[in-house]
Amino acid sequence: MNDKDLQQIERYLAGELKDRELQNFEARLNTDQEFYDSVLAQQHINNALNDKGLWSFMKILKKVEANFYTKKNQQQPTYSLQQLLQFFGIVPDYEREIANQFTTRAITKSSSHQPKLLTPQNGIDCSNKLTFTLQTKAVEPLTLVIENSQEDEVGQYHFSAQTASLEVDIQHFLPGRYYWKLFGDTVDTIWGFFFIHKDLMPEKI
Repeated sequence: MNDKDLQQIERYLAGELKDRELQNFEARLNTDQEFYDSVLAQQHINNALNDKGLWSFMKILKKVEANFYTKKNQQQPTYSLQQLLQFFGIVPDYEREIANQFTTRAITKSSSHQPKLLTPQNGIDCSNKLTFTLQTKAVEPLTLVIENSQEDEVGQYHFSAQTASLEVDIQHFLPGRYYWKLFGDTVDTIWGFFFIHKDLMPEKI
């Protein structure tokens, strides 16, 4: 079966063959079994493609399949209790640093350069983005370091001078407790912490 035969079959099924071409085609149908089978198979294919009910069903099937894989990809992975205890663990030294900020912290650098942070609030639960906002624009470049509860650095970001806001993408972070510290050349370190998917935190922590 060559391309010319296939084109002629399509034209025959579409009712486009006329006169002698049609006669020759039908004569071949009566004498060539393989050709006859090919025409019959193409007829079945066309009937299926022209079946609106079948097309509608296929569209619904594809939509259901797409929704299934979308939901599957969006499902949160599961973690063992031991993993969650590790993810949400507390770092005592960091907790003391945070607590000292609300008592009597010793200022060893120029206090006039010490920024005041408006957001984020300590203990916030988030999953996609975290915005750090200063009360006034930074007078010098500042460095923001984020660490997990195992004290591993998971991200380092930079406040440019004369900016007051920094948005951090955290959607790739695992669930857990995270600590951050913000500092500069003449700025005392500011400490804080946040959670990702706090609803997964074991009750015993």
